Amino acid sequence: KGYCWLYFYRDYEMALEELERFDAFTPGFVDYPQATSVDYMKGICHLQLGRTEVAIDLLEKNLQKEKDETGAAYTELMNYQMLAIAHFKNQAHEAADKIYQEGLEHNDNSADMWYHYAENLYMMNRTEQAKEALAESQSWYNKGSRNFRPYVEEFYAIYQEDIDALRGKLYAR
Repeated sequence: KGYCWLYFYRDYEMALEELERFDAFTPGFVDYPQATSVDYMKGICHLQLGRTEVAIDLLEKNLQKEKDETGAAYTELMNYQMLAIAHFKNQAHEAADKIYQEGLEHNDNSADMWYHYAENLYMMNRTEQAKEALAESQSWYNKGSRNFRPYVEEFYAIYQEDIDALRGKLYAR
């Protein structure tokens, strides 16, 4: 139920309540309802509620577990992206930069990841690198390689308007 409250209703408090209740059944073990880590989903809830420090802790724990179990090269890119976004929202742009770079090193075919990386580079005043990252985002977007979830919008999904708006900022500098 926590998955549904999170992805379909966007009721983060109710999602957290359900996820905590579900997670309590198996202490010391990370559950994966709907093939998604409870820690990952709880991290998203806290991120959406503005609790970035808690979100970072949960998302870092999730990313490390995924890397330990599957290897960094096979870890789903969204694990990197959500952690980097949490650092970005916490104004920790250097930390976000490292996470984006690591994720893109293993999988560079996501328009969303490149876009959010470009946005972080822009905030760090690394304009030329941001322009290159945004060009990569546009290329992958044109190829259809973007975060997509049937029936509901993926968290922090990007659209052409987002790319265009960031391009406008970058070329105005």
